[in-house]
Amino acid sequence: MKELLHEVATNGQAIATIVAATVGFVGVIATLLWNGFMSRRADYRKTVMEKTSEEADRQHERAVLRVALHAELRSLSRSVRREIKFIEGHVEFSWVPIIDFFRAYLTNLNKLGLLRPAEVECICQAYYSYQEHTGYIARLGGVDITKPLMGANIYLNFEGQNGERIGNGV
Repeated sequence: MKELLHEVATNGQAIATIVAATVGFVGVIATLLWNGFMSRRADYRKTVMEKTSEEADRQHERAVLRVALHAELRSLSRSVRREIKFIEGHVEFSWVPIIDFFRAYLTNLNKLGLLRPAEVECICQAYYSYQEHTGYIARLGGVDITKPLMGANIYLNFEGQNGERIGNGV
């Protein structure tokens, strides 16, 4: 009987060891699966947050670009209107300043793709029109247009040979 009890006790320890090892192994596998699931979930949330953040950054950049270009074009428009008003004041001549209004445009040229196509078309049309008209003014003033015009003051004489004013005030 002692032998039987000893054999059961020895086999019981082996069985207990096998059961404990199996439970431990299943626990490790369950932990690995749970960590993998949680990691994928965290990665998904991180990806969603990054996309949301990128879109918010893009919208902010788009808004800043619109404001900068709009301010630059308004400044250009105000300056040209002021010069035209001065010329219409029946002066015999004027120095027309050719000012570089293209800082925001040139520094953000690579970001124009953030704007809608219609906005880009209008912006480019405004800047190119200003450059084209600047060339016309330079030719009228007898300036060498092969040299850079930005920063130049162009002398325009509005009196004809007999002292009469040329043009309709512009």
